[in-house]
Amino acid sequence: MKALNNIGSSHTDEYKLSVFFEPVISRSFMIYNGINKQKVDITRFLDKTKVSVEPKKSVYSQEIQNVLRFEFSVATEELREFVAKTNVRVKLHFPFGEDTMEQLLGDFFRDINDNDL
Repeated sequence: MKALNNIGSSHTDEYKLSVFFEPVISRSFMIYNGINKQKVDITRFLDKTKVSVEPKKSVYSQEIQNVLRFEFSVATEELREFVAKTNVRVKLHFPFGEDTMEQLLGDFFRDINDNDL
């Protein structure tokens, strides 16, 4: 995932970042706070799961910052189908609007591998 990049001319401490996994077709899909133990909110819907975080610190003009880290797991026997069919939507809410980025999880991992070559 990409870091939060404040391209504005002033700092902000008013934002919310949410990551949606949809549809969730795996019964074993789990989300964890990760090694940094950051408090994340996890909301499960019938067809999707949302991971979100409220701001803890300001993001200054032209600053790039990681604001959400988490881990997830899926059973090995469900992994191939989960990666092929799950869409990841990242939504950033800020005082004057919102920005959204979407990508199939499988495409995300292909992009990482292509960049490592």
